[in-house]
Amino acid sequence: MANDKKQRIIICYSNFESFQKNEQIMPKDFLSWAKSDLKEGNKRSLGNTLGNIKKALHSRIDEIIKSTHITYAKDWDWKKVNTDTKLLILKKMGIAYTPIAKVITDIRNKYEHQYILPTKDRIEADYGTAELWLNDSYQKYGCNRIGIVNLLISDISQANNEITKLAFPRYASSTYFWDYKKAIVKTKKDGSLEIQKLDQLTWNDILNIEKVYIKALSKSKNYYYLPQKKMTNVFHFCNRKIPRKIVPFFSRTLNLKEEKKRHSLFK
Repeated sequence: MANDKKQRIIICYSNFESFQKNEQIMPKDFLSWAKSDLKEGNKRSLGNTLGNIKKALHSRIDEIIKSTHITYAKDWDWKKVNTDTKLLILKKMGIAYTPIAKVITDIRNKYEHQYILPTKDRIEADYGTAELWLNDSYQKYGCNRIGIVNLLISDISQANNEITKLAFPRYASSTYFWDYKKAIVKTKKDGSLEIQKLDQLTWNDILNIEKVYIKALSKSKNYYYLPQKKMTNVFHFCNRKIPRKIVPFFSRTLNLKEEKKRHSLFK
């Protein structure tokens, strides 16, 4: 794909997986098990249905949270974060959560604490709510963790869902959520850097910085993918200090397929 108009884009991590371990079960797997249990219809299977519905919802919530940078915060501890806090995070990210909050609460109160099994019709309704919410959440927020934001470009090409070439019309500021450095690095127009270490910020501080871009991703498809190493190369290249004069277009083009040229630029 190519575009000859100036635009600001977001680059996400292509090699990031919110669930890193192969043995971890995905949200849609839990929902599939819930569907199988629901078909059997006896009390044991209906109880298992409720358990798998709840696991599907919780695992998807955790998956969304892990796709942000708040887990690097100085005050983040998975063991101490409750469901209400997680739902608050979804709200701040602009992700609707009201239907699933009721499902989770009802399952917890009636089945897990009062040992009351709802009717099959009610469990089917809970399953339907969970399925709709999961599908909607992937449709609206199915991208990976954010890397570079506010990157001004004049041309872009990609293949196999990754950027292969970028052209920059001029020097411009940008922000890099640099996972390897566990920092947010902002480049100003004068070439200076502003660095915020993530482990010195609260999760709320990080979310307040990141949520505007998360909301933008849910409304626009103007984002692309790169692995971290190449993303770092892009960040260094586009923020090089250059003379304030007209620069030939080709001299501001970064071809990520040309490995030898790329290494000579960034060594």
